[in-house]
Amino acid sequence: MPSAIHTKRRILAVGLILTLLTVALATWRPAFLQALENRIYDSLAIDLQQPEGGEGPVLVELDEASLQEFGQWPWPRGILALLLHKITDAGAQAVGVDILLAEPDRDCGPFSPFIEAELARLLGRQPAPPLTNDQILAQVLSQGSYVLGFTFNFPPPVAPPEDPVILHPLSVNRLGAAARQGGPPELFQASSATTAIPSLAGAITRSGFLNAVPDRDGVLRRAPLVIGYGDNIYPSLALATFLTFAGEKTILLKEGPLGIESLRAKDTIIPLDGRGNLLIHFPAALPQLTRLSAADILHDRVPTEILSGRMVLVGTTAAGLDRSLTTPLSSTTAGIRIHGAVAANLLNGTFLVRPAFMPGLEVLSIVAIGLLVTLLFARIPPLLGLGFTLVLGLGLWLTSGWLLEAGGIFYSPLMGLILLGGAFPAATLVRFRAEEKKALRHSRQASQMQNFTMQSLASLAKIRDTETGEHILRTQNYLKVLCENLCRHPKFQPLLSPGDIELLYQLAPLHDIGKVGVPDSLLQKPGTLSPEEFEEIKKHTVYGREAILDAEQRVSTDIGKTLQLAKDIVYYHHEWWNGQGYPEGLKGEDIPLAGRLMAVVDVYDALVSKRIYKDAVSHEEALRIILGSSGVQFDPEIVKAVGDCEKIWQRITSELAENATQLHGSTQHSEDPA
Repeated sequence: MPSAIHTKRRILAVGLILTLLTVALATWRPAFLQALENRIYDSLAIDLQQPEGGEGPVLVELDEASLQEFGQWPWPRGILALLLHKITDAGAQAVGVDILLAEPDRDCGPFSPFIEAELARLLGRQPAPPLTNDQILAQVLSQGSYVLGFTFNFPPPVAPPEDPVILHPLSVNRLGAAARQGGPPELFQASSATTAIPSLAGAITRSGFLNAVPDRDGVLRRAPLVIGYGDNIYPSLALATFLTFAGEKTILLKEGPLGIESLRAKDTIIPLDGRGNLLIHFPAALPQLTRLSAADILHDRVPTEILSGRMVLVGTTAAGLDRSLTTPLSSTTAGIRIHGAVAANLLNGTFLVRPAFMPGLEVLSIVAIGLLVTLLFARIPPLLGLGFTLVLGLGLWLTSGWLLEAGGIFYSPLMGLILLGGAFPAATLVRFRAEEKKALRHSRQASQMQNFTMQSLASLAKIRDTETGEHILRTQNYLKVLCENLCRHPKFQPLLSPGDIELLYQLAPLHDIGKVGVPDSLLQKPGTLSPEEFEEIKKHTVYGREAILDAEQRVSTDIGKTLQLAKDIVYYHHEWWNGQGYPEGLKGEDIPLAGRLMAVVDVYDALVSKRIYKDAVSHEEALRIILGSSGVQFDPEIVKAVGDCEKIWQRITSELAENATQLHGSTQHSEDPA
């Protein structure tokens, strides 16, 4: 119970630490996490369903077909003037021009007969007008609801512009905390602007910036609707054209404690982020765009009802004329189509938003998720925890998708998924370590119990005869030294790992446990045994093995190598290499290794120990007898190893000599009289 409580406490501690780390990451939001969050947004945005109904702006594109018919870009502005006039003449309500007219026209000519005739008809005179192309365009711009594009520059300008800059700031009412305190909104602040030439900029009443900057990964997901310059606020081309289309002159900029929240134009509330960006709803916008070729407009091949009462944007789409941008839906989207997507969002009110409070809400959800999973992981099994993790992770993803689909609100599931992805493995690791320690503890206890059981069995023989007890202790040490020497031999190395040696050392005391089945009258007989009595003594190997087999069956378990080695030691340690031993009469390597090893150490101890019916021989004499029995009674390779470790054996004999003297008078008979 205490162990289980400690495991739960560790899981709780690890879960809380991971929650705090995730909160720190969510607050800091390093660049790699922002990039990953953007990818998640893209995958969710791609799956958004297209809303039914709605009508976006008309895009009049200067495409490859237009350039092929009317010449390479830039066209003489007389042709552009004619294009804009025809768009307005067809009934367009507002026209935004996504073309930067920052330099005077080249006045290239002469025009084709078709353009000459069309311009003459436009200006009401024959032949071609004597006005310059810029004058023609300025005249057209002054007569319609046109919005020209310009660009803001954010690095400091190298030099002031030669011509005066003519811009058209917004009329803005501000509402919110920052406005009440008199502080400026947290917009992007430009340092200079590149505008149309004064003759053109002065001919219009509204203009809009063309700036749109992708995120760090090169994907355009949001675009600024308003930018600050000096003391004024200026609209984007899409917003300026939308305001012209709606007949709106003033906007309401709502600010909150965390920055800009929204922009209101007439009855449309447009959600913005703190810097004035609109999160573009591409799936809802791009299908609503009506695209026309400028060549078709110039040749009057477009029915007027397509343009009548519509908002129109004019721009280039021919390859090489405009920078193509990557969006969540496409890797090549022309700038005019980006402005068109923004305009479609404004016209139909199909907005996506990541509110300023959303990061804080995500942090709160991370804390809630962290506490929930930590408490659950501390109480439920790992498999159930895995299922809960998968379900909760899927729920986070589906919830994020549902919020984006139903409410246009982007809630990022990233940090919650990261927390789940870390909490479950961490809790599982804590449990695994606890179970591993528990298993190790049980293994040690089992090993100790196994050793205790073997020592208890060996003590049975010691109770019957104290000499047998000392014999067990000495043979155990001889065997370990012999095995440690043999394990360096290539032949025996695979069979004598450190674990195997330790196991043999622990099992050695069992080799004579079968003697508990031999009558005391034989074990304690002072004289020589008769052949019949010797046959009875030899049965101790059988009794020992039967005792182990009986215990194995009663326990109904299989501990593999341990019991097998025990049976080999008990049953085969009196077999001879030449096949003259007992109980099976096995020969050579048919005798299990454990039996061959035990045979040598058993005989050595019998030789150097004093018995009632014989005196102890010297270490040297015992070694001579064993070496002489190589290939007869003992495995020759093992006998060679005895020669390598005999000095250590001699030291063991001396160190345990005191125990031997205390057993003087023992009646133990040796089954291997040498």
